[in-house]
Amino acid sequence: MVVDGVPVGRTPRRVVLTGTAHGFFRDQVSIKVRFVAVDSDHTSQTVEEILTPLDKIPASVRFTPNGATRVAR
Repeated sequence: MVVDGVPVGRTPRRVVLTGTAHGFFRDQVSIKVRFVAVDSDHTSQTVEEILTPLDKIPASVRFTPNGATRVAR
């Protein structure tokens, strides 16, 4: 998992991001998760979710090879 270009470890991983008093991000945040192929019949995929200061901080972001889903607070 990579947050704003910095590797933070393997998944599953819990990353806590701080925001404003009103529950918004202070800056843009990029979260990337890499799904590694389990065999030669599949391909590895990277999924990126970009959160901006216009976005409320979600309770969680769940990643699958098909994309990311934000779970509201």
